[in-house]
Amino acid sequence: MPTVLEKTQKLVAFRKFAAAIKAADLEEELRSNQPITLFVPTDDAFDQIPQWAMERILEPESKGQLVETLRYHLVKGRIHTEDVLEMTRVETMQGQAIKVDFQDGLRVDGAKILKGDILCDNGIIHVIDRVIPPQ
Repeated sequence: MPTVLEKTQKLVAFRKFAAAIKAADLEEELRSNQPITLFVPTDDAFDQIPQWAMERILEPESKGQLVETLRYHLVKGRIHTEDVLEMTRVETMQGQAIKVDFQDGLRVDGAKILKGDILCDNGIIHVIDRVIPPQ
């Protein structure tokens, strides 16, 4: 079974997330044996961000902000959809918690979970419909 990093690199819908992970130097963290849950925005979700903003955050001087934003999509441990259903908040690796709600489907910080429980060797991926910025 692939790792969460390998899975995001292989799936066409996650190419922009995989590129951002590489730009932030977080590949090793996602390749590790430490279990991790990712809330991964689709490429369509990244397309909702203005092009100038994407170019800016991928610049070397914005690396800290990029790392913070990406870690806001990462959670330590394996959290299945059934686990998320019992939560109101999930603590991220960025240090802040994302809010879980059930308005119009299962959502994290307003982003709808489009597909949950993509199992990987070292974690789980939940596909979301937008990039969620840290508070």
